[in-house]
Amino acid sequence: MPKHTGKLRYFFVGEDDSLHRIYLTKYERIFDRTEPIALYAGKSLRFIETFLECDEDGNEELLRAWLLQYQFDEHGLWDKNEKHHRMRSAIEGVRLLVETPTCWTFIKRSIQIPSDGPQLLK
Repeated sequence: MPKHTGKLRYFFVGEDDSLHRIYLTKYERIFDRTEPIALYAGKSLRFIETFLECDEDGNEELLRAWLLQYQFDEHGLWDKNEKHHRMRSAIEGVRLLVETPTCWTFIKRSIQIPSDGPQLLK
């Protein structure tokens, strides 16, 4: 069975719609508000987060892509209020997913499958 791995890649979209790859470490510094982007002070910048599946031969397949737009403050840092709002919304979304019964939860309750999943017969 071929071995597959997943990779995240980050890009920003320039004002002329050009794509520029950025490394995870730089994206993390932007996310953590420790690295300003002076060129975009007071402006917004579009990012693309991608998830790729890679096989053992190095072939890559794009599985998902998310377009994100961040507003930067006058110092070129991701706007603190916007970040707070986005993080709060993300946490709220996860909370709703966890608290909302899913089909699998309903099935487990209906046929009384143990919470650690069905046991295979030996």
